[in-house]
Amino acid sequence: MPVANMIRRAAALAAVLVLLAAPAGFTAPKHGAATCAIEHFCLYARGQQEGARASYTKGTRDTAQQNLPQGGWSAWNRTSEYWCLWTKPGYKGSKHRLNPGEKFGFQPPIRSLLPSSAFRC
Repeated sequence: MPVANMIRRAAALAAVLVLLAAPAGFTAPKHGAATCAIEHFCLYARGQQEGARASYTKGTRDTAQQNLPQGGWSAWNRTSEYWCLWTKPGYKGSKHRLNPGEKFGFQPPIRSLLPSSAFRC
């Protein structure tokens, strides 16, 4: 048997063994299930930091541009500054402030946001 055939068979056998050794029911993490990164402001589609997540370092004029068309219902501020949050796109509506390290739930949802270092905040 040529050496090339032996190498191919060994590689195929190794691949089969890897598949057999993988745990049953293994699935990839759900969208938005990852932890909010340090020095990011994370906004979630549902309460209690659940659902789709958008992560910010500079804010947004409209959360719909980051796949949160209904806004953010909860947040986690993992930055070292406070953030200004508005209930309407374009930095309009009711304004809230979220302190560094704080988690919070909102009603009505947040639609635009900026860090305290931004001009409008």
